[in-house]
Amino acid sequence: GGQDNPGDNPGDNPGDDPAIQDTISLDLSKEDVATADGAGIKIEPNSTTGCLNLTLPQFQGAIFKNTASALSDYKKVTITYKSDSAVNTYLFDSDITDGIGMTPSGQHEVTALPATDTFKEVTFEPGTDYKDSCITAIKLVHVDFANNADKHMEIKSIVFSK
Repeated sequence: GGQDNPGDNPGDNPGDDPAIQDTISLDLSKEDVATADGAGIKIEPNSTTGCLNLTLPQFQGAIFKNTASALSDYKKVTITYKSDSAVNTYLFDSDITDGIGMTPSGQHEVTALPATDTFKEVTFEPGTDYKDSCITAIKLVHVDFANNADKHMEIKSIVFSK
């Protein structure tokens, strides 16, 4: 935060370089904001609500990666969402490759996001065993042996911050 001081760093416009932004907010208006991990996943931007509608079939997931170049600078991820049921959640550190599969490089399981019918904001921070103490991506997966129905999420924002 703080004020902009034009005298600092003349000619330097931080808005031009995503590598030095304090926060990276993913563009949820684009389908390619997420990588499908599995089959039948629906990644559907909703231009009316500005949210991303995510449909996860059983045992399938979606990976949301930070788009910054200096990934290890980002220590937190905050997701604002609604969901019709709990969704298993995984975070990645700087060992991430593509994040696909059950045990990809750099993946850490964290507390599942609970079901909520109003928007809920949840922030995750890296655990002690995260390489470079950073969070490079978040993966949402339908791991529910007792419920084979699709899970539906409405994601309002995903923000990586320093």
